[in-house]
Amino acid sequence: MNREDFIALYKKYTQGLCSAEEKQRLREYWQEFRLDDKPWDEKFGIENDIKESIFERIKETTALSSSGNTRTVKKLWYYAAAAIVGVLLIGSYIHLLKPMKQSTRHIAKASESPIVPGKNKATLTLADGSTIQLDDTQNGTIANEEALITKDEGRVVYKAKDQKTKQDANIINTLHVPKGGEYQLELADGTKVWLNAGSTLSFPSSFANLKERVITLAGEAYFEVAKRTQQPFVVRSEGSIVQVLGTSFNIKAYPEESLVQTTLLSGSVVVKEPTSANTKQLYPNQQAVVQKNRGNMQVRTVNPADIISWKNGYFIFDNQSIQQIMPVIERWYDVEVSYQQTDNTDRYGGTFSRNANLQDILRDLTTLGNIRFKLQGRKLIVMDNNEHK
Repeated sequence: MNREDFIALYKKYTQGLCSAEEKQRLREYWQEFRLDDKPWDEKFGIENDIKESIFERIKETTALSSSGNTRTVKKLWYYAAAAIVGVLLIGSYIHLLKPMKQSTRHIAKASESPIVPGKNKATLTLADGSTIQLDDTQNGTIANEEALITKDEGRVVYKAKDQKTKQDANIINTLHVPKGGEYQLELADGTKVWLNAGSTLSFPSSFANLKERVITLAGEAYFEVAKRTQQPFVVRSEGSIVQVLGTSFNIKAYPEESLVQTTLLSGSVVVKEPTSANTKQLYPNQQAVVQKNRGNMQVRTVNPADIISWKNGYFIFDNQSIQQIMPVIERWYDVEVSYQQTDNTDRYGGTFSRNANLQDILRDLTTLGNIRFKLQGRKLIVMDNNEHK
């Protein structure tokens, strides 16, 4: 069975038309299914883990097909195929399935120059107010405060000095990652942080003699916290306070967005609303969602692999509106997005490489729904595609 046959067979499966024999063929082929004809690039993550994640989302898509929402259901089979094809496209963008016409006319461009994806870039501000442009700085020692600060290929590392040194609570450093950037940070306690585009993290240069390890986040970050039982780790953001001892989790708290989302991968955390006594303890695969200035915390079960896909080099969009997708695109490609008569009821899904040029992402999105785009320099206009109404 080739890949085209597999996708066609999966379409029958989502429509409930597969025989028992065909279902068995589908399961057997899935075990042999490869994500790419080329040798797998480990920078995209572990191949089998990604396959399993996609397969789980395919099964979820199948379950959704009985929801009764005909506007959404009519494209669900394609979303499932896009989940497969999207990962097939990682790095290579080999198009294997074209149920709708893919034409560059749906991406009207004022310039032929590609808009490239983001890269490692950030600005580090020290306690004395001095700034270091990390993307322009060579590897090696870059500062010496309460901790020795070094740069190593897209990562800043803090090494604690003598723990008997008196800690000044005002020795706060700030790492700012602009739109079109990402960066990694290792704090003085060994905690590892991945910062997404358009994010800012403020933190002590050292945690010596502090009762708590308190940092402040505006934006999105993934944390792997070093365990210190007697020194809790606290992340403050607008809308939530997250306290942990040692665990891995993701926080999305962009100032321009109304929701703060905390997703737990391992261990446990306690999420607090700053303006109330409301707290929730999370367990792995749970996400706390807080509405800023309103409270009303909700806890739901999620697939954490989808949430941290940005850290692993790809986007996963799962039954989302174009208005939910475009802020992610806007931050990573550092473009300004506006809308003209877009239908907020259409939903989109698929997996896309963060290493692709913007035009490639837009071209694939046009295959998923009634949408087209116009690029004017770094301004991106989102419009309905009247041809498919």
